[in-house]
Parts: sequence; structure tokens; C-alpha cells
Amino acid sequence: MNLQILTRFQGTVNNLVKRAFTPMINCRGIHGICKSIFTPQPIVNNWSVSTETQFLTPIIPQFNQVCGMKQRGKPQLRCKGCFYVAKEGRLFVYCRLKPRHKQMSMQKSFKYRRILTFAYQKKERDW
Repeated sequence: MNLQILTRFQGTVNNLVKRAFTPMINCRGIHGICKSIFTPQPIVNNWSVSTETQFLTPIIPQFNQVCGMKQRGKPQLRCKGCFYVAKEGRLFVYCRLKPRHKQMSMQKSFKYRRILTFAYQKKERDW
């Protein structure tokens, strides 16, 4: 009876902790992995029967921060493991040694990239 109450209580506590940490993790762009480490310790009761319980096991959140590409006007090589890659009209920098060196060149806005037809390039309009 007591063991059932304890396991239900632990499940409720775990759910509350996960709900409390999930919004903070999601709003910061960090993938979080909550993992509870359980080391069963025998509990001896009045009848000398050892039982295992997970009551109040520690929940250790492990965060894996995901960094995207940095957007630069002119990407630069930062170490000897960095190299340039040109894809889709952009210049990228990738690094074998330190993945945090990833960069990409900024893309110009549409009004500077569009191709004008002959009608718009004349100084004097025909009409």
C-alpha cells in the first residue's frame, strides 16, 4: 500500500518537474534531456524484508546546446580546421576541429537581388 502511494507520488513529482523545465528549455533554443539516475538501495522495514524504491530519486537534467550558423558579411577562417564551401550562391565556413566556427555569408535583401527588366533601367520613361 505504502509503496503504491510512494510510486504515484514520485510519478507526480517527475511530471511536475518536467512541465516546469520544458518551457524554459524550449524558449531558449536548447534541447534538453531529463534523465533520472536510479541506484536501488535496499530499505529494511520492521519485518526485515528489503524492497527497492524510486522515491525521491534525483532528476539530473542534461542540456545539449544547439548552436546554428553565424551570419557574417564576410566569413573568415578561424583555425586550421576551417574550410570554405560555396553552396547556392553563398559562402559557408565549416570546421572539422571546432563545430562552433560554422559561419555563412549574409544574403542581400530581395530589392538588391532582383533582376530589373529593360523598362526599369531607362532614365526617361517611354510613356
